[in-house]
Amino acid sequence: MQVNIANKLWSRKGQFASALVLGVGLTVAGALGASAQSVTLRVADSFSEKHYVSTQLITPWIARVEELTDGDVAFEYYPAEALAKSKDLLDAGKNRIADIVYVAPLYVSDRLPLSSVVAMPGVAGNATQKSAAYQKLVDDLLAEAEFAPEGMVPLIAVTVAGYEFNLSGPRIEDTQSIAGKKMRSSGGLQEKTVEALGGTAVQIAGPEVYAALQRGTVDGSITPLASVQPYAFDEVLESITTNADLGTFPITYAINADVWDTLSDDAKAAMRTASLEVNASFGNFVDARTVTAEEELREKGLDLYELPEDILADFRAKSAPIADEWAKNLDDRGFPASQVLEAWKTLLNGEDSAS
Repeated sequence: MQVNIANKLWSRKGQFASALVLGVGLTVAGALGASAQSVTLRVADSFSEKHYVSTQLITPWIARVEELTDGDVAFEYYPAEALAKSKDLLDAGKNRIADIVYVAPLYVSDRLPLSSVVAMPGVAGNATQKSAAYQKLVDDLLAEAEFAPEGMVPLIAVTVAGYEFNLSGPRIEDTQSIAGKKMRSSGGLQEKTVEALGGTAVQIAGPEVYAALQRGTVDGSITPLASVQPYAFDEVLESITTNADLGTFPITYAINADVWDTLSDDAKAAMRTASLEVNASFGNFVDARTVTAEEELREKGLDLYELPEDILADFRAKSAPIADEWAKNLDDRGFPASQVLEAWKTLLNGEDSAS
């Protein structure tokens, strides 16, 4: 995996075009200079190299594929929006600016609406359980239903831990505490959840949230505990809930379908194997990290607390209609949303959705 070349290029202001040209040149040279079966693929995402999605998900996946293919499949990794902004990465994959891209379905929920199901609030399960369920949901249903029309083949599908209320002000004291507040959401069903509680949802990509909190553009964010410190939100937050479980965030990496079709069966099998392996290890990491993050944030002086039962029950009641409304609206548009919703619930109950 070539990361150092990408980093040196994207970090130099004004040299994006050179980075892209050189990256393409290296890919072609690598593919032509090796055996007929070898290939070098460009991987692009929005995470810094120190973010846990980079260190615990995509980097281990790359290393494992290279190992399983004995180096016949190699990679150049472009992190931190080096090739495209978060919201534009899907198009970057479609247009072959990169071969494999991070796709955040909630950032493009108009194009990948069915993956929003994992953002449903109040659904039980930790990151390990939900990641396993989401990978199967993607493989069994969503790959064909919404990734294929975009010209992409999903490879990795995981989720983070449950989302919580992160406020730049004091804790939630009553059922009206969110009313009137501007809350950053990732879009999709998170937006519906904020609105159901009387707040105003503002869709902002992760790398831009710190500035929005610092400037007061938003009063808070819906973010999992494990993501607070990687984005330095702890520097601008005051209080965080620990039991709201406002749904979770789907993370996928997908490959351009035309590129996928050129790969050998062995290469494809290696990618599938690596995806299942990192799915489990990533979920375990996130669950463990959530526990330690809570301890560390308390030590830093932030107010971490559980919502009282009466407030939690009120929030659950207000957000309860979201699932059925979401499914009906998408069903009416020709998407198999009710089928996806039922499959998601079934998978989290430990049953095979095909049974």
